[in-house]
Parts: sequence; structure tokens; C-alpha cells
Amino acid sequence: MIFIGYRREIGRDDVEGISEFIEKNKEFTEVYIVYKEPLTKVVRELLKDKNFHLIQTDNLRKTLRELKAKGKNKTFFLDEFGRRKLGNPCGRNLSRPQYW
Repeated sequence: MIFIGYRREIGRDDVEGISEFIEKNKEFTEVYIVYKEPLTKVVRELLKDKNFHLIQTDNLRKTLRELKAKGKNKTFFLDEFGRRKLGNPCGRNLSRPQYW
């Protein structure tokens, strides 16, 4: 199964949250991270160590459609995922990305 995570910017919380989720759920064989903004050096090194596939895009819908065509997958909006969700002080979750 393929894990597809997307967010405008990827940070350390995203990488650590994805890593913990993948360790708990061994069903995922590939991990794709789709983002728009350039990655920082620290985040790029963390992702390289984890062997995640990185895709920088300006057209999110087209990229997600292409990845979903690869086979069985699950898609996650990373604002509502892992450590980032726990750090939301308002306790409010977004239903979809508002800024793409």
C-alpha cells in the first residue's frame, strides 16, 4: 500500500508524525510526500534518511491523481495528521487545505 501525504510546507513535526505512523502501520511499502514550498536543509536530510519519495509541485490535484493511479493507496492531508494535529491549540481540524 502507498502512503501519500501532502501539505504546502513540510516541517519536522510532519516528518516525525509520518515516521511514527509508518512504524505502527507496517502495511505501507512506499511513502510519497507532496509539497509546494522548498524544503529546509534539516527537513530534506530527515526525509532522505527515511527514504521517502519527495514531489514538489505547483498543481496538487494533478499530482495526487497521478499518484493515486499507481494502485492501492491512502491519502493524508498533513495539517490533520500526527504531531501537528496534537499541537493545534484551538482543537479545530480543517476539512481540506484552504490555501492551495
